[in-house]
Amino acid sequence: MWPFSSHSYLDVTCRKQTQRDDAIRVARADIPQECFGAHAEPYLRATAQDIVERISKGEWTASEVLDAYISRAIHAQDVTNCLTEVLFAEARAQAKALDAEFAQTGKVRGPLHGVPVTFKDTFDIKGHDTTLGFSSHAVDPRPEDALVVLLVRDAGGIPICKTNLSQLIFFFECSNPIWGRTLNPYSKSYSSGGTSGGEAALLAMDGAVSAGGPTSAARSVQSSGCITPQIPASFCGIYSLKPGWSRISMTGMQGTWPGFEGIRTVAGPMGRSVDDIELAARLVFGKQGTEYDPAPLPYRAPEMPKKLRFGFYLSDNFVKPSPACQCAVLETVEALRKAGHECLEFELPEGSDPLLARLLAPVRRADVLRWATPTSAKRAMEIFIGITAADKYKTLSADLGNDPLEPGVTPLVVGPRLPGWFRNSVAWLLGKLYKDEVFPGTMCAACEKPVVEYHRWVRQSWSPLIVNNSPPR
Repeated sequence: MWPFSSHSYLDVTCRKQTQRDDAIRVARADIPQECFGAHAEPYLRATAQDIVERISKGEWTASEVLDAYISRAIHAQDVTNCLTEVLFAEARAQAKALDAEFAQTGKVRGPLHGVPVTFKDTFDIKGHDTTLGFSSHAVDPRPEDALVVLLVRDAGGIPICKTNLSQLIFFFECSNPIWGRTLNPYSKSYSSGGTSGGEAALLAMDGAVSAGGPTSAARSVQSSGCITPQIPASFCGIYSLKPGWSRISMTGMQGTWPGFEGIRTVAGPMGRSVDDIELAARLVFGKQGTEYDPAPLPYRAPEMPKKLRFGFYLSDNFVKPSPACQCAVLETVEALRKAGHECLEFELPEGSDPLLARLLAPVRRADVLRWATPTSAKRAMEIFIGITAADKYKTLSADLGNDPLEPGVTPLVVGPRLPGWFRNSVAWLLGKLYKDEVFPGTMCAACEKPVVEYHRWVRQSWSPLIVNNSPPR
């Protein structure tokens, strides 16, 4: 926003949070009180398919299901601060319309008839802001639904809210100056993860279903680029799927990196069960809009043998895994083996890094080789940083305006803007004095690059260099 504007980010924050809180207050008063108790449990425990089946048999109505999930979403907001745009009033109107349609025809509209759905605050929903956590994007209602939102509506799904996300959509926690911090649903001392932490927290608390996103009453859809949906899913104990690029339409989905194609952004579902994830994939994979996006490749049911072979590792030799993460892997391995599958432990490959050696040429060759021989996971992170930081994150942070940087974002944005001599000196000292084999490479990679060098880094992201460290030609 303009530095001398009378409407600072604090004004925007107050306005947006007041709008959300007012909508929640109205819904809290309108929803029958029994929906806030044990009466709602059958609805909250149902999968999307269960909900549609019960509605098709006349046992439930879309309005009854919706009220249960709205009440739970309100509770989730009270506990975790996971909601941004609230659509409860129009959702209730849509549920009534679905009930009237079913009463007249005796048929459900589609595979999501009456299922509450949520979307990460990157998807356009007509008449509502897509803030991305920026004050500069507030008070700008979107004119049309994103294609994925249209697909959900056509299938009978009911969008009920949008959910919180990380500032810049680029770090491992879920906080921004407009909507605040989303907490872990199991402990307020922990994060819900990023960037889709709002979706994950809501889903973990049964605030929506799940067939394409992180909720528990229908499906929720989130976007992921450089930061994966597996992080909030892991932090909050739910399911997610990060498909390949161009499987789900990005039409009507806003982002912080327009024009950046070095690492593709994708959209994917989060949910409470594998069945809901599969339903979401069937609904949106390969479905094109007027822009012929994405690739017309629909969901295909996998055909697998009864006995499968899984590979696993307990450490990537880059980020030290917590005992809890290792325990989760071992418990999964044990369960798979009991089910008759084969599980093989392996170690990630290691190899030298000729590019880093050239960057640190003043250092003794022996030291360079020592720094350059951690695993390919380390090299992959260096390439990731090298590509994303090529413009010093100027595009990524272009819409910040007067918004303050979150603590988790500050080192990311400031690091590449340090003088090169200072950054390389710190990297040298870390490796030389502290024997750090991880940070020097990523710090050297986080620098501004001319286009020709940027192209070389992008080529490395898909070349054999990641696997066997063959030098670029």
